[in-house]
Amino acid sequence: MTLIEVLVAMAILGLVIGGILSATLTANTAGSTANKNARLNVLMTAFGESIKNLNYADCADAARYQTDFDTAEDSLPDDAEDLRTALGATLTVELVTNGVECPSVDSGVQTVKLKVRVHDRTLTREVVKRTPDPGVIPFDFDFNYVQRSALNDPLVVWGLTATGSTSIFQYEWWCEGAWAEVGPSAEPTTPPDFVSFLPTDAVPECRYTAPSTTGVMQTIALRVTEDGTNRTAVKAKSFQLPPTLAPHNPPLARIKIVSTPECLVASPCPYDVPVQFEDDSQAPVDAAIVQWAWIFGDGTPQILCSSPSCRHQPHTYVGGGTYTVTLVVTDSFGATGTATINVTISGPVINKPIAMAGSSNLAADPAFGVSEQRVNFTAAGSHAFGVAPGAGSPPGGITNYHWDFGYAGQTQSGPNLVTPFFVYPASSTRATYVVTLTVTSTNGTTNFDTVTIVLDPLVPPIGLRNSGARKADIPFIRNAYFDFQWTNVPRTAGDTISYEIMISSSGGFCGGLGFGTNGRVFPVPSGAAGTTQTYRAQFSSSPFAGFNGVCSTDSYNFRSRTLRSNGTGNYATPWSNPQPLDPEFF
Repeated sequence: MTLIEVLVAMAILGLVIGGILSATLTANTAGSTANKNARLNVLMTAFGESIKNLNYADCADAARYQTDFDTAEDSLPDDAEDLRTALGATLTVELVTNGVECPSVDSGVQTVKLKVRVHDRTLTREVVKRTPDPGVIPFDFDFNYVQRSALNDPLVVWGLTATGSTSIFQYEWWCEGAWAEVGPSAEPTTPPDFVSFLPTDAVPECRYTAPSTTGVMQTIALRVTEDGTNRTAVKAKSFQLPPTLAPHNPPLARIKIVSTPECLVASPCPYDVPVQFEDDSQAPVDAAIVQWAWIFGDGTPQILCSSPSCRHQPHTYVGGGTYTVTLVVTDSFGATGTATINVTISGPVINKPIAMAGSSNLAADPAFGVSEQRVNFTAAGSHAFGVAPGAGSPPGGITNYHWDFGYAGQTQSGPNLVTPFFVYPASSTRATYVVTLTVTSTNGTTNFDTVTIVLDPLVPPIGLRNSGARKADIPFIRNAYFDFQWTNVPRTAGDTISYEIMISSSGGFCGGLGFGTNGRVFPVPSGAAGTTQTYRAQFSSSPFAGFNGVCSTDSYNFRSRTLRSNGTGNYATPWSNPQPLDPEFF
């Protein structure tokens, strides 16, 4: 369609749909703001379509496309120039932005900045030109890997570094069976589909268990995605894993008592006096001990820490008896060693109740899930209402259950409170709660244990992006569809998940879809968590579809949110921030 054909068609269509473009066909420079804006929008749309229809020129500048446009316009009938003169319009190609490869090799995509002036008003807009055959232009990217682990380490660690042009907006790594995690301490995702990063961000790593022999090969792959075209390319490199020539020995754990006098041999240790325990372990020659776990055998919680001061632990026993002390040490390769020692405490034997917590006696449903979440606790086991344990224990049982839910000081207590529940609020980040159950016996003694609850936030569709747009060749109001792609969000068992994608105007002449959060909403059911999902938002200019097409004079954006329902309520994330749709569409 030529420039004059586009101009006339749009002017006539404007008259048909409401008459607001009638002033574009006169030389009268006075008029309403709406009429002046209409002139600008119509001319800019026609100008943009004309520039996009010009022959693609590798590494072109603004003067090249201005000359080509002027030449094409000079060949049109005189009434085209008359119409442009009547509107008092100037049409200018201001700037062409090429890829960084120019002037040697064109990237195949150019952004062209246009300016239209009608009397005292100016409008600028960018359009995208693409080469008719983008597949022939190669990607400029590569990657390197370097071994970060030492010789004979049981874990082989390769650090990865990517290179590429600024036209690449996404890098995805693959380490022989799974996409890499960013950084050495990154938490795994479920499932670990891929990770996207720029070369200036955290550097990913590939990790492998070292083989015992030579000749074991692995492959590292990098997939890149080009900005603007969404074209992808993959490059792979194979290498041989270095073997572990000698087995890694775990630490040799030992405990000793350093109380004065030494009460393990000479006499029992007195109760109500701290017993001084010390780690006497031997670390392997190729690693260091980095974590200590102490269990004192009297029902008190274990002490787990990673400071060197953890080698020394005092502990006070409140009643007589023989207790088994356990120490578990962990080295920098994750290998563990365990040691035990018995300590005899003098004094009266005090029978304690069983605390109905921990993995064997406490059921938390769910222990892992999505907030906002009701968690049901059940203190199970034969001693829920039984007697205090121990030989010769007096008759009686549990007189009180005290629950600390680990959130904002919220607690519940009662003699029969075996199955409480607590509703944890919504959180924008992963939240971890340590729940403590303390039980009291008829003889006045207490015992306690803990269980951990981990709740992830409810999030919008993960990585939602506009993956494509198409339109019919109809000026002004168009049949169109927008394609979207995302990764489905995590959920708790029993959740029903769905999404809403909103498309709205962000400026222009029509504004028919509404602005902000008043646009058209498309409801989408969710697939299984962690899977990739696509959706097509369809518009139509047909009167049978309610004239819900999009205008070529306008710009648009999209937002999204996640909806969740279960047996305890309905929840929704806030609307995400607006993202612009592909500027080439308009």
